[in-house]
Parts: sequence; structure tokens; C-alpha cells
Amino acid sequence: MMSAVSGLVQIEFRIPLSEEEVGEWLRLVELVNQVDITPGMDESLCVFGKKGRYTTKSLYEAMTFGGVKDRLMMKI
Repeated sequence: MMSAVSGLVQIEFRIPLSEEEVGEWLRLVELVNQVDITPGMDESLCVFGKKGRYTTKSLYEAMTFGGVKDRLMMKI
């Protein structure tokens, strides 16, 4: 059994973690604990679209990065 951050997280792993993995786990737990969950409806926002809405055009523009074409992405 492994606990982290004042006993808020207790998970039992099937295999032992290395020191590096334990450090990564503890950093992940810290990041998750920083998330502030509040009651209410979630709202989605697309950072690609000018009006905050997802469109095929906004995705295409993001993929082509202002005119620079990625040959692998163009196959999609």
C-alpha cells in the first residue's frame, strides 16, 4: 500500500515502483490535488476557433500552423 500527500491518496500497486517512479507518482498526486473542483456545469472552449467554437476549418488551420504544412498531418 502506498500513501501520499498527507494520506489523501492510497493506492496499492501490483509491482513495486522504482525511486524515480515514486517521485513521478508524488508529482502527479501534487498536480491532481491542485485541481479545484467546483459544483456546476462544465463549459467547453475550443482554443483553435476565433469565437471559441470548434469547426473543421479551425482544426485544419491548427494542423497547417498558419500555412506551414506537415506532410504527415496532410494525410489525415
